[in-house]
Amino acid sequence: EEKYIYLKQPLIDSVHSFFEIKKIKDEEVVLQDLFYSCKRIVKDQSLSLGYFKDKIFEARLVEVDNSFIFSSLFCFHPEEARPFIRKKVKLVKALKKKRPDHFLLRKEDVMHDIYYLRCKLDQFSQMKTKEIYNDQFHEKFKKYESLSLK
Repeated sequence: EEKYIYLKQPLIDSVHSFFEIKKIKDEEVVLQDLFYSCKRIVKDQSLSLGYFKDKIFEARLVEVDNSFIFSSLFCFHPEEARPFIRKKVKLVKALKKKRPDHFLLRKEDVMHDIYYLRCKLDQFSQMKTKEIYNDQFHEKFKKYESLSLK
């Protein structure tokens, strides 16, 4: 058990967010973190991510030796979902800025709910992306509509 203890803190401190790939060069990937509005550099890339440049995806980054690496799980969202996801990220950031001590809408809740929509898109492949990635498809997104920034 002692040999795994060095992994415990990096996993606790990992960054779970929505990202966009901005640049791929050599063994380095530059990501835009949508929730924290910052760039993150991931090194040690064995994955071929070129196809996903400028697409929004959910991932967890783990810091190892002063650098980030990807965990093994990703959730890629279709291009048509970009405006919907950006709108939800903007809402979370605005609520956090306006009411930092309230938990009206947490980043983790929104990410979970958007992941749910991705699963539904796979399940109902006959439906269009915009029919699923909208506030009416999932009960929780109806709740988000009623949150006020006043």
